[in-house]
Amino acid sequence: MDIHELSIAELRQEIVSGRTTVEYVCRYFLDRIEMYGMKDKTNAVYALCPDAMREARELDAHGDRTLPLFGIPYLIKDNTDISGMVTTAGSLALTDNLAEKDADVVAKLRAAGAICLGKTNLSELANFLTWESMPNGYSSAGGQVKNAYDETKDPSGSSSGSAVAASLGLAPFTLGTDTSYSVVGCATMNGIVGFRPAKENISIGGVVPITKYADTVGIFARKMEDVEAVFQVIAEKAPDRIEQKQWKLAVNLSRKNVVSMAQRKQYAALLEQLQAQGTEVFPIRQRNDKSLLRLMQRDFCASMEEYLSTHNSRMKSLHDMVKVYHENPETMMKYGASIIEGACEMDKSPENAAEVDKLLKRQKSVRKRFVEQIKDFDAVLLYAPNMNLHYAGVPSISVPFLFERDGMPRSGVLYGADEGRLLAFARYLQSIVGLMPYPGMTKEQD
Repeated sequence: MDIHELSIAELRQEIVSGRTTVEYVCRYFLDRIEMYGMKDKTNAVYALCPDAMREARELDAHGDRTLPLFGIPYLIKDNTDISGMVTTAGSLALTDNLAEKDADVVAKLRAAGAICLGKTNLSELANFLTWESMPNGYSSAGGQVKNAYDETKDPSGSSSGSAVAASLGLAPFTLGTDTSYSVVGCATMNGIVGFRPAKENISIGGVVPITKYADTVGIFARKMEDVEAVFQVIAEKAPDRIEQKQWKLAVNLSRKNVVSMAQRKQYAALLEQLQAQGTEVFPIRQRNDKSLLRLMQRDFCASMEEYLSTHNSRMKSLHDMVKVYHENPETMMKYGASIIEGACEMDKSPENAAEVDKLLKRQKSVRKRFVEQIKDFDAVLLYAPNMNLHYAGVPSISVPFLFERDGMPRSGVLYGADEGRLLAFARYLQSIVGLMPYPGMTKEQD
């Protein structure tokens, strides 16, 4: 079995036992990045960490081999700070944004023995730049990310590069960020698991924000066991592992007709299979509204200014960034900048702070109602995107289980009232449906 097919636990054991070295493992994945992930390939990777190989050699020589992620490489979305590297969030306005310290999740991973190999591309400003039809995975700084399975298809966004990299096996796991469907959406389109933890259980310190009231960090990997291993390290409070044999699954039927008839039939077949193995299935409806979107618009300026105030970029606010976009229309305004322009106009209005407070009170109400309705279920299967689950801050996860007629992977998107039961059910689901095959571009050389 090739190194990229090993689980994190298996790879760590290979290193700890001395059968391989951290340096060899990191070189293996860097070679794989060069083969599939750079600009002339899928463009999943924006920049490589210059100190990765030095850190690998130091771990081999002096590292604590009891660390939970000892010697495990990973990639991270380029809106998350790594000390000594620029954090652009895909924007040419932030190309001088040199981080002086690690983001909180990066610091936890470093302390656990993991090594960051590089930054992944993303949709510019986490897909909160323009209302125009900017392709998912495009940014002025990084260019266009290509889908792992078909370069002509949507890679989804905004965590495009992280999802594509995980799908291609460019690292044992990758990290993205999520404000509204970014992690589960990107995982769905690239045939991998994508886990968005509960909002309050992940620190977003050192992450370029949209709104601090909904942003979080998510995990991409091919295997549930790897997602859970990483979550144990980066969570503020990791849940206990749950093992059970009797499951209660709710199915959110709201907006069911948004997905294709073929996909609905495949969902029905999956539910039939789960019921045949003892899972109880219950229909529910949880409505979708635009309150999260309004909060994102209203708080964008304040959250961005809070982030930039702790950094040395010449940009000190979203207003400064809008000015740079207007000054460089040929390189930065290919699809316009209507979202950030509108956010700055809202920021100037005297009622903006009151509107944010109103939306935050509503957020608490939505969460209470949302959780009350699903608390007795291990998970809820979602047919179509629902922004309220992100507004409420509940955990969600995408588990791939089928290919559509267009040859693209699709997933079951699940959410729940608590992370422990949700992860347990997702683990059970993957044990039934298995792993997606690697994308076709890897077959000739794997």
